[in-house]
Amino acid sequence: MPTITLAPDSRDLLVAQVAQNGTFIHGLCNAQGLTVAIVYVLIEQCDAAVHLRVELGDSRNTLTLARRADNAECVARFIEELANGVSPVSVPTIDEIEWVSAREILLRDAVRLGQGTFHLPDDQDLDLDLVVHPATTDPLRSVFYFEMHGRCVTLPVLLPKDREQAYRLLADCVPELMANYRSWAA
Repeated sequence: MPTITLAPDSRDLLVAQVAQNGTFIHGLCNAQGLTVAIVYVLIEQCDAAVHLRVELGDSRNTLTLARRADNAECVARFIEELANGVSPVSVPTIDEIEWVSAREILLRDAVRLGQGTFHLPDDQDLDLDLVVHPATTDPLRSVFYFEMHGRCVTLPVLLPKDREQAYRLLADCVPELMANYRSWAA
């Protein structure tokens, strides 16, 4: 079976990239060194870990890693195992997925994308959505507000340009709003 590996410079680039936020493109090479596929790696720095999405062809895979010195090598192995059709088992991820909550991933996606409607999961069926869209006054910034059962329940708020500050604002607002609506509905 032919073996597909990351391009030689990709391993070096991953060392710096796993400490950043962004989408990075890497080539995958065959034994002759020819690029045979492209992989997209979306890296998001979360509070307690690094969350990655790897897109290879029609395949979309996620990986959450604790902050470690060998993360670049773990990501490289993960990509190569996916490219070669091997179930990624060499990447140590036991209990690491719990370090990043579904809410944190959702809020970071909302900030990164800058637009969309994001359903906020809740065990009490609040049917609460976070709506984000580009600001009309500044296209480089986004506005957010909350909807419940399809109706706006808050005034729009302008998100900071800095992605980490924008995430922090949402991370502070969402739990407070959900707690207020839970107590109101009770």
